[in-house]
Order: sequence, then C-alpha cells, then structure tokens
Amino acid sequence: MIEPDVNNLVQFRFVFRGVRATRRLVFRVGRHWLKYGTAPEWVTVEPVAWWEGAPVDPEEIRAYLNAAGRDTFGCPGVVRYYARPDLVMCDFDHEAPVTLLRISEVLHAWGMKARAIEYHRTRRGWHVAMVVDKPMVPASMVALQAILGSDLGREAFNLQRVLSGMADNNPRWNLLFERKLSQPERVDLTP
Repeated sequence: MIEPDVNNLVQFRFVFRGVRATRRLVFRVGRHWLKYGTAPEWVTVEPVAWWEGAPVDPEEIRAYLNAAGRDTFGCPGVVRYYARPDLVMCDFDHEAPVTLLRISEVLHAWGMKARAIEYHRTRRGWHVAMVVDKPMVPASMVALQAILGSDLGREAFNLQRVLSGMADNNPRWNLLFERKLSQPERVDLTP
C-alpha cells in the first residue's frame, strides 16, 4: 500500500462514445467506477498514473483517497490541448493576453518562430496556444510559458511535474482546457 500524499494527484480520463459529456454524467460515471470498478460500455475510464506506484484500479484509488482524507472530485473539464514538444500553451487570468509582438520578440530571442498562434477567450481571461518550429524539452517549455506571462501558479505546478519526472512521456503534464464542467463535488466513496 502506498503512503497517502495529498499533493499527489489522482486523475481520470473519460472517453465518451456517442454520448455528450456533461458535469452530471462525468460525476455519475466516476463515482460508479470508483465504487464498483465498472463503467457503461459507451465510456472508457482511464486512471492517469502521475507518479511511480500510483494506484490505478478502483479499489486502490478508493483506499488511497480515503487514507488521504480526500472525499471530493476536482473540477472535470474538456481538454483542448495536451502537451507536445512543439506546442507552447499559456494561460492568462486577466483581461489582456500576450501580444503578437511580444510573442515574436521572445521567440526570436530563443531562436524560434511561431508556425501558428491561437487565442481562446476563457471565463477569467485568455488561453494562447502556439506551435513553434523547434521541439522543446519540458523544462524549457515551462520557462518560455512563464516568460511570456502565463499564470505563475500554473507554471509552478508544471515545473514541479517536470522536476519530479511526471512530464516524462505523459501528455497531461501541461494542458489547456476547452471548458470546465463544474466546481468540485463531495462524494461518498464507500462501495
């Protein structure tokens, strides 16, 4: 049995087939999977192992969460972009995102060019995603995102994932959500 650490993240990836994912449906499927270890045939539930020895079956995850005193599901969301070596993703929690001129200046200083840039309005600010012409290692990616002005809390967590090895071959270490489905919700994890 692993020792509970509330800083270690337990996350799930839900793949819905032929059904639109809603907040209620994600919570219902997630609770059912945690309690009974099964899901309907139109959805696949995949636990994301963020660290060595992370629990991956429902019984282990339930024991881990109960031992850690965690009885809430975090806020589920629909992911727009997962980490790629050539994809820089910034989150700006204020009215004005980084300008195209600033992006161009910073990338030029790094010896790179942007092949594509997308701006997406969010509830609290902006998401900016850009494809660059040279692949980057995760630590450099975090540094570049921070220099461009991305949310420092987000980049601090990304850096923590990189330094702990969680970013190795895991596309969920750095991502942008298309939309969040709800606020965290308390759950009963007793089978």
